[in-house]
This record gives sequence, structure tokens and C-alpha cells, in this order.
Amino acid sequence: MKTSFLTNLKLKFLTVLAIFFAIGCGNTKSYIKDSEMTEMKMPFSRTTYPDSEYYFHSIQSTEASGDRQYIMDSNRLAAIAALTSRIKGLVEADIESKGSVETGGGGSSTGITTAQKAQRIKAASKKVRLVSEKWFKKGTNPAGQTNWEYWAVYRIAVADIK
Repeated sequence: MKTSFLTNLKLKFLTVLAIFFAIGCGNTKSYIKDSEMTEMKMPFSRTTYPDSEYYFHSIQSTEASGDRQYIMDSNRLAAIAALTSRIKGLVEADIESKGSVETGGGGSSTGITTAQKAQRIKAASKKVRLVSEKWFKKGTNPAGQTNWEYWAVYRIAVADIK
């Protein structure tokens, strides 16, 4: 029971984080390149990486200073959160086409339990892969640390979800 609560809490947190990042992503940004300000468009486009019957994509950006690995990990979590809703929808559609979902206990023997459904969603979420990435230096903060903006495109194959 406690594990389910924590899992739901983590999924809600990741979903809110993904929404925050999606709202924060504008169409153009100012970047510092070789000590001069330049105006650049988003490095990745939904037209370049569209969702299809074979793949779902997530384009994420994270702006921060400090450890680049931490920035990459934050970006990946946002992508997983964004793709989890698509994964969940496909898993639920697949389950509906095959039978009912049990809540655990003495229900129909043809259905799967809610825990099994959550395991399928979690397993599919682990198959999210990085497709492309770009780093931009945005200057330095008052503490003298480099400010980075990290853009990445993540993908999951629909075949990996089913």
C-alpha cells in the first residue's frame, strides 16, 4: 500500500515537472556564444521529431548551473514524465482490448491486476532513449558558475510499450 502511494506520488511529481518544463519552453531563446548575445531558434522541432505509429518523442530543455550530469538527469526525468502519460494510455488500451483490470484479489481470472499494469508502465518507461542533444552556454551566475541550457530529444518505440 505504501509503495503504491509513493509510486503515485513520484508519477504526479514527474508529471508536474514535465508540465513546468513544457510551459517554460519558448520558441526563441537568447544564448551567449563566444561572449556575444545571439538569438537562436529552438534547436529541435516537433516537425523534425513527430510522434508516429512507431515512436513517441519528447523534446525537453533544462536551464541550470552546476553539474552537467545533474542537468542531464533532470532533463531525462522530465522526458520520462512527459512520455509516461502516452505509455499509460497505450497500456490501458491494450489491456481493455484483452480483458478487464482487477484491483487484486478475487476478480476475473482473465484480467490483470493494477500492480501488473503499473509494472508494465514502469518497464516501458525504462525503455525511453536519448535521440539527440545540444548544450548551450548562457553565461555565468553571480557565484561565477556557468549557466547551461541543455536540450534533448527522447524517444520510445511503441513496440516496446506493448
